[in-house]
Amino acid sequence: MKILIVYYSNSGNTKKAVELVKERLETLDHNVTVKNALTAKAEQVEETELLLIGTPVHGYILFGQKPTKEVREFLEQQLPEDLNDKPVIGFATYLFFPAGALNPVKREVESRNGKLLGLIAQRRTKKTELVDEMMKIIENQT
Repeated sequence: MKILIVYYSNSGNTKKAVELVKERLETLDHNVTVKNALTAKAEQVEETELLLIGTPVHGYILFGQKPTKEVREFLEQQLPEDLNDKPVIGFATYLFFPAGALNPVKREVESRNGKLLGLIAQRRTKKTELVDEMMKIIENQT
């Protein structure tokens, strides 16, 4: 399966999670491309069979948590207008509490006819658990 992982990482925790996901997927013979949210393009999304979108949780409980600005801009500017039922998984790493940080991912994917397979938020110290959750979802699709 051709898989695209689009992510942004502030401190390196989300990047490390992406590296673990990529490594695990490649051991299962998936073709995995990783793109920073700053450089990912709509054409790359269109060419893939599964899209993974990763972000750290940005913001504070009192001010509302959300994906990073870079991921929000990717969602608004580079996510194709029609995803044609393309499967998508959103994931986030966090320090304290993720609240609704992945709601913008859900909203954009569903409004563009994407097939949201799941939203996974995991404490940044539990990257292996995040990967395990993601793999269960992906294995159910293949």
